[in-house]
Amino acid sequence: MIHKITIKEKYFNLIKSGQKTVELRLYTLPFQQIKIGDRLEFINKEKSIIMTVTGLILSDTFKNLFTIIKPTDAGFSSVKEALDIMETFYPIHRQLDKGVVGIKIKLS
Repeated sequence: MIHKITIKEKYFNLIKSGQKTVELRLYTLPFQQIKIGDRLEFINKEKSIIMTVTGLILSDTFKNLFTIIKPTDAGFSSVKEALDIMETFYPIHRQLDKGVVGIKIKLS
């Protein structure tokens, strides 16, 4: 199955270059449907790239997720930078309500 995900240009380019190997999202229904072996089509404007899901890491918050994964794998230079950015998209109350997921990806 292919899941389409819109992504900001900075993170699209990090995925394309192979520097970003984990996509972070709130664990809402669309992301609960993703399984290992599925493919993700990351879309930025008119560009897209297809990646294969190789793993799923669940946690209650991004802060706790970063005890399992390295921030550099998700395209960030530090845990502080990652949390500052992720919490602008997903406030802590939403993280605690839904949970979060780190989706491990590789080029298809």
